[in-house]
This record gives sequence, structure tokens and C-alpha cells, in this order.
Amino acid sequence: MHYKLKIIVIILGLKLIYISFGTLYVHSQNINVSRLEDFTSLFCKNDCGWYKGIVENGYESTLNFEDSIKIDANNYRQSEWAFFPLYPFLISILMKILNINFYLSAFILSLIFNYFVLKHLYLFLLDKFNNTNKALYSTIFFATFPFNFYFSIFYTESLFLAIVLISYNSIKQNRLFIFSICMLLIPLIRPNGILLIIPFIFYIIEINKIKINELFRLDTYFQNKEIFIPFISLISFSCWSLYQFKHTGSLFAFSIAQKGWNKSIQMPYKSLFYNNTLEVQFLSFLFIILILIAIYQCIKIHSFSFSFFILSQLLLPLIAGSIISIHRYSSIIFPLFYPISNKMYSKKFKYILIFIFLILQLIMFYLYLEEHPLSY
Repeated sequence: MHYKLKIIVIILGLKLIYISFGTLYVHSQNINVSRLEDFTSLFCKNDCGWYKGIVENGYESTLNFEDSIKIDANNYRQSEWAFFPLYPFLISILMKILNINFYLSAFILSLIFNYFVLKHLYLFLLDKFNNTNKALYSTIFFATFPFNFYFSIFYTESLFLAIVLISYNSIKQNRLFIFSICMLLIPLIRPNGILLIIPFIFYIIEINKIKINELFRLDTYFQNKEIFIPFISLISFSCWSLYQFKHTGSLFAFSIAQKGWNKSIQMPYKSLFYNNTLEVQFLSFLFIILILIAIYQCIKIHSFSFSFFILSQLLLPLIAGSIISIHRYSSIIFPLFYPISNKMYSKKFKYILIFIFLILQLIMFYLYLEEHPLSY
């Protein structure tokens, strides 16, 4: 069986499991579902509502954005400016092309994005392992990992990671036009996209085996012009900033809007254990485990480019002032997963582990359906 067909089988298999679980949930809760649109709305909770609002109403315009969202000296209302435009734009385009509603459009796109995530993850791992069976197992390991249910719902994780993985494979395969398009798109998906300029530059340096002393020679850059491609991200990010300025009076309205979620720039450790709620305690412990695994992998396994990618994506949410959703943010850090799946591949219980992952992933999906804080 061709690897693309295997990827499709994995995606459809997972969707079928989610649909079956969703059907059981609907009947257990006596939820009236008479149309396909009603059923697919199950995958739209929490932040998805903001994307739906952007698709239907666009972004609000105000000349003084910070004052417009301020309730009092210490409190701010939430705003759609916290969310970046590419994902709702793609949903809107598909809605118009197929004449369907938001939920069906987002559902179809989730299938497409998931396909590109798993396809390009498989290709990346095949190049890494040079073993088709190990690459496929590691892809399944990633797809079924408990916290990676976020790729099956109407969030930006699948779109973001698809573009990231296509970028890495494009660099490796010297497909510079595709890489350039990806770099234009990444900053329009989520705020941490602009930070990927740094790991991509160092990945190019590593792939081309450019020595440190060669970085100080002008001819190095003439011979390796792809080093400049990541800076294309600054063009689209600047355009997005100017759009924000036009409609809010601020170049960084997305950053100001974070105040509505009580987020602000601070030292990472201050985001840990800041209250006694179950979700904060659990996610704080989870972060400590993740950062210890990350540090070990960065020292023992990964190159500088992947180390920067891992640590920046892990630490940024805490610097922004929130431990909530750290499991969601870590789901896109694919270099954390494949060293572990590589170890698990030789174990006799490797497929039992996949089954356990699936059960845990469905538990996380249930928490999402219940809009529990652990699923944010």
C-alpha cells in the first residue's frame, strides 16, 4: 500500500472513531442533531467560536483599541483581534466555493490539514530513520498521542504544523518557491509563527553544512541565497500589523487583546502553580516534565535549530503569562515526539501503547466536548 493511502486510512480511521464517540455523546446528552451541520458543530468549542465570529462578522474597527476593550483599571474584555486571520480566511473561502456553512467548511479543512500534517511528518521521519515501518509507526504515535486531539477539532494547530512540516521538507528538497510561500503564510496563523525565522535559518545552515567562520564571508550568502527566504515572513507580518493599525490604531492589537485573557509578559516561572485549580496544578506539572524531556533531547539528540524550535515554542506561552493550554501549544512541537517513538518502536508493547493513547485521546476529546478547562 502506498504511503499516501496509508495516511488517508489513518486520518479517516481517527475521524470515524471521533464521529462514533461523538454520536455516543450526543445520545447520552440528549442533544438534538438532525443535520450533518449540527453534528460537525461538536468539533467547535472554546476558541473556535472566535474564528466563527471572524468569518461571519470580520474584525471590529475602533480608533483606540486598548481603551475600547478596557472594563476598568485591571480588567479587559476579550476580543477577536487576539486571533490571526489565515485560518478563518480559508474557512470563509471554502464556504463560498462549496456554498456550505462554517462547520462543514472547518470539518473539510481539518481533514485536508491533517492529511498534510501526517504526510509531511511521515516524509520527514522517513528521511530521518530511513525505515518505512518506523516512520509509519512514529506517524501513528504522533497522531494518536493524547494531547494531539487538537488536530481533529476546529483549531489552528493542524494548519500551523502542516505549514511548518512542509517548510522543513521543502528546505531539505530545495523546493525554495514552496518554502517561500510557507514563510509568507506562517505569521498569519498564530503569533509564534514569526519566531520560526530563527530555527529555519539555522536549519538551512545545518543542511548546507555552513561553518561558523563562513557566516562572516559575503560569498557564503551569495552561494546560499535560501538563507534570506525566512525573512519573507516579515513582509506578511508587517502587512498584518498595518491592517491592525488601520482598524484599531495599534500595530500590535493582537498583543493588547491578550489582556482579555489576563495574559501579560512575565518571567516563565511565574506562570506555574499560580493558583490551586486542578488544571493549573496538572498543567504546571506537565510543563516541568516536558521541559525536562526537552532539555535532555536538546543536549543529547537535537541540533541547534530544532533545540531552538522546541524551547521557544514551549517557553513562549509561559512568557506570555499562561500555563493554560500548554499541552495544546506543545502538540505542534513534533521534534519532541520522534525520539520517543523511535525508542518505543523496538518494544513488544508498542501497539498496546497506541491503543492506550487512543483511549486517553478520547478522554481529552470528551473534556473538550464538556468545555472543561483542561481542554482549553
